[in-house]
Amino acid sequence: MENVSNLKAVSGGVLYQQIVDQMDALGYNVTVDVLLAADFGAPQMRRRLIFLGCRKDIGSLPLPSPEYREEVTLFDKSYITIGQAFEGLPAAKYSNSGHRVGRNNYNDDTT
Repeated sequence: MENVSNLKAVSGGVLYQQIVDQMDALGYNVTVDVLLAADFGAPQMRRRLIFLGCRKDIGSLPLPSPEYREEVTLFDKSYITIGQAFEGLPAAKYSNSGHRVGRNNYNDDTT
């Protein structure tokens, strides 16, 4: 489950604790942390609170390790820009009125 990064602070942490307690009561081990979307290849600097649950009879799951960094290292990749994410996508088609054609017609060369 994911939510806004400051969920821990909402109502003094009461909502956050209710979520963790409820997941525990439902039989899940919970791993929680704030992750940055850019660290995982998304072209945005958005922090999200991630709840990762695993049934208690199975164990627990670690959160993934970042693969992207602002500063490139030997083992990490550089953050992706919007331009890089959109690179190679086909150009959007527009009708004569200037409005974008519906998604169903996006790849239709007959229009």
